Amino acid sequence: MSLHKDLGKQLFDSLNSGQSIAPIRDHIDNNVDAAYAVQKELVALRKERGEKVVGKKIGLTSFAVQEQLGVDQPDYGILFDTMDVSASGTFDTSKAILPKVEGELTFVLGKDITASNITMAMLKDAISEIHASIEIVDSRVEGWNIRISDTIADNASGSHFIIGKDFKTLEEMDPSTAMMRLYKNGELESEGTGKACMDNPL
Repeated sequence: MSLHKDLGKQLFDSLNSGQSIAPIRDHIDNNVDAAYAVQKELVALRKERGEKVVGKKIGLTSFAVQEQLGVDQPDYGILFDTMDVSASGTFDTSKAILPKVEGELTFVLGKDITASNITMAMLKDAISEIHASIEIVDSRVEGWNIRISDTIADNASGSHFIIGKDFKTLEEMDPSTAMMRLYKNGELESEGTGKACMDNPL
């Protein structure tokens, strides 16, 4: 078994058991290409058992978090149908390790984007809906002891998500100035605008 396959299997087993593992970077350092190769193996294992891809997630979009991890770019992961708990608004924590909650914007595409060189105009034309959403992130790496290669390999630390029912269009709102407030048991925990997402979520 190749190193990438082995690490992907370790992450897959951790996802299933709820038992954390040692940092992936112990084996691949902070090699981004190697980390995506590991993620590819993890994604393949999830597809093999019937999970369906429903979208993609972009992480590390805060400049502060990028600085914390010593990187100058975001990362991405895959969203599976099994991660979507929008219908119930709850998720099973029995397999979670150290989950965290983040406020997000979800962009729904009304049509596929097939061009290899995507312009902002193409992107805006394809977006049909914008939803306020909640993402539950979790790290299979023990104690969230992560660097860029760890989170990439671990499917961008994805766990579950809840997409709000109401939505706006780009004609109705500017994602960069949209205000989001996150409450816990009625108490405000955090707030910010889309500008915190690399100046503009688009």
